[in-house]
Amino acid sequence: MNPKHSIKFITGIALLLFVMCTNKFVSRNVPPPPPPSDDTHECIYDGKLNSTERLKFFPFNQAKKIIIASFPVAMLKLNDSTYTYAGAIPKQNDQIDFSVFKEMITLNQSQIDTLTDILYNNRDPSKYKFEFEYSCDLPIENAIIFFNKSDQYFAYMELSFTCNAFHVIPDTFNYGERCEDKIQLLKQFLKNNGIQNGFRHRKL
Repeated sequence: MNPKHSIKFITGIALLLFVMCTNKFVSRNVPPPPPPSDDTHECIYDGKLNSTERLKFFPFNQAKKIIIASFPVAMLKLNDSTYTYAGAIPKQNDQIDFSVFKEMITLNQSQIDTLTDILYNNRDPSKYKFEFEYSCDLPIENAIIFFNKSDQYFAYMELSFTCNAFHVIPDTFNYGERCEDKIQLLKQFLKNNGIQNGFRHRKL
């Protein structure tokens, strides 16, 4: 073989090996691919559960009465100043203070059926399940409250439509899958059934 050709051949092989090694090195430093595009966490309605099945979930399975409500923003007084308190439903002595409520509407069976349909037939289709902590510095002004046969409340869902979040008491409250649209569906449910307060956008 011609010496000049030999030099070109060896140079070509060396260049090829360098490129292959470089590619292998780079490939080890490429970040993993992003999650699939279906990771949206929007509510998808599937209608899988009928009304009888939905009523088996707590707290509906123990409720003799369910009300939707609005109430004034809780206020916290410190020294000579009064501040808006976003923390919870109004209470006195660790009991809900119904005397300060603006609106209380008792749901009929048809309305309860619609409520359970919202909670249990709207799902998060993503395999990357969506969970978020209830954290909001804006007012809680609405709730859904459950009463037993002794007309004592035993469970409730606090709703803050200002920051699009809800919180349930007790922890065993089954609200279905927590997809992003559910709070807006609950907001429309309250509006459709007579609640007029708690929906304004506030800047605090």
